[in-house]
Amino acid sequence: MHDCSPRGPVPAPPGLPIGLLTDSLSTLTRAQALDAAVELGVQTVEIGLGGGHGGWSPAPHADMVELLADASARDALRRDIESRGLRLEAFNAAGNPLHPVQGDRDDRVLRGALQLGRGVRDRHRGHHVRAARRPR
Repeated sequence: MHDCSPRGPVPAPPGLPIGLLTDSLSTLTRAQALDAAVELGVQTVEIGLGGGHGGWSPAPHADMVELLADASARDALRRDIESRGLRLEAFNAAGNPLHPVQGDRDDRVLRGALQLGRGVRDRHRGHHVRAARRPR
């Protein structure tokens, strides 16, 4: 592994975990982005949703439609994150649901992120990603 930061890993202030939005590593695979998060010393990750489904996330780290439909895809995402000692902090659904042309598409991403988020529980509460309904 190489150090992604010119100054090395960033130490977290006591009681304040440092996180990373994986969109900033959109040219990397999910595994490479999560490995980079570990190298940077962050504790949590925010995974961008959307991609070809809408929204502004360019990153290939999670396919929202697949995650909503397939429990094994949700389990794989959880394993990929937790096996590196990281925690999933959020799903990012950045977009513009009020846009006159792309609003419906971005609204679906937002609703999908909310459905996935409802299924995510912190490890201290029995962390898992459970089945969620597809967005409208």
